[in-house]
Amino acid sequence: MQHRKRVRRRFGLVLVSSPNQVHSPTDVYFDFGFLFPKEQVASELPRKMRSVAMLNANKSSFVSGSQYNVRKLLIKKLARKGFSVTIAGAGWERSFPAQILDSVRSLLFCISQGEWPDVTRFSMPIKLSLPNVEFSGVVADGDLFYRQHEFALIVENDPQYISEKLFHALESGCVPLYLGPKLQTIGVPESLIVDLSKESESSLSMLLRSDAPQKDLVRKAGKSYMTDPGVQEYWSHRSGVLRFFSSLREYLNK
Repeated sequence: MQHRKRVRRRFGLVLVSSPNQVHSPTDVYFDFGFLFPKEQVASELPRKMRSVAMLNANKSSFVSGSQYNVRKLLIKKLARKGFSVTIAGAGWERSFPAQILDSVRSLLFCISQGEWPDVTRFSMPIKLSLPNVEFSGVVADGDLFYRQHEFALIVENDPQYISEKLFHALESGCVPLYLGPKLQTIGVPESLIVDLSKESESSLSMLLRSDAPQKDLVRKAGKSYMTDPGVQEYWSHRSGVLRFFSSLREYLNK
């Protein structure tokens, strides 16, 4: 709904989370603040090797470009290759009929908003008995959950914006397996991620090795970036709130 022109026309100012979402004079991009204060980046903790953490609620969407179905496909792909994938978040352990019903609701909602549904966004639920996949349900501490794993699967809901998911994975010391917009759109180095859009079957298999050079390079780049005081300050929650009010003030003073 938020991308529809008739919705946006109701507002004089629309703050968007990516330069890719600026489509009209009322749209203004501002950088969110994703990081809360922490004592240190947890990079040296013992972790489950070959393990992938994913922290997302189980949702579906038939809006063109949405990536909820891609997330499920990647979970299955990584599990087949030998990664141990642990999923945290609401809705993953619901019954098969309940998940199908949720997809039907999403389809009807898309139609009710006057949008032509993209049926290619549909994906089958992940079986609770799928090999190499575990379910943790809703976790109280996402940071603690990430810290137990070597990798974090970061698939943005929408290919136009970058959310807090990547920053939280980096701050927890994980190697991000990332699928989303180019990081350079918000001035973040591409060296911080394993870009799943560029990885081949063989290069993904290489990450299973404990001595994989790519994995070490990404981990070191992430630690260096996240321990930089300037990075911590710019992406802090406090700075994001201040940028938010700065945008409002500039708009109201016009």
